[in-house]
Amino acid sequence: MEATTTTPNTAPPRPVGTPTTCDAAADDQIPLVAMLGKAHDAFAAEFDELIAHSDVPGVSLAHYRTVLRHLDDEPLRASQIVGRCGVSKQAVSQQLTQLDAGGYIVLRPDPSDGRARLVELTDSGRRAREVVRECCVQIEQRWAAMLGADDEALRRALTTILENRRPPGC
Repeated sequence: MEATTTTPNTAPPRPVGTPTTCDAAADDQIPLVAMLGKAHDAFAAEFDELIAHSDVPGVSLAHYRTVLRHLDDEPLRASQIVGRCGVSKQAVSQQLTQLDAGGYIVLRPDPSDGRARLVELTDSGRRAREVVRECCVQIEQRWAAMLGADDEALRRALTTILENRRPPGC
């Protein structure tokens, strides 16, 4: 029996591997969504290369996106991080566990609510956040040099898309 995928309230199931509209764009162009995904993958690969040669090799881009960028000098509740980053509680919990084990954050009970956990950066966590930001700037500068004047046009186009996107779920 052939595997199928289904989506609620849509057409009948299609066989796995069947091309979708995202697989082929008009005029045999690579679909924009595929290009954006490949650009993200290229950025992540460059980031991994840079971070591997830094003094914080265990930190990932996901750690930064999910946790580190949301922490400043004041501790935050884990639930506040979930609300800010738009990923599941489980994903944030996994990142917190990894960062805690690496010594980048400290987790402690919230004195005002023992069920909640407070998340606080350590000195190593501050350093990791700084290194990640430096890596991102370095990659963006390299890409901007490659794009030349098209860099600003790309930024404007992506900003327009993000500002005018439909709400999630649409």
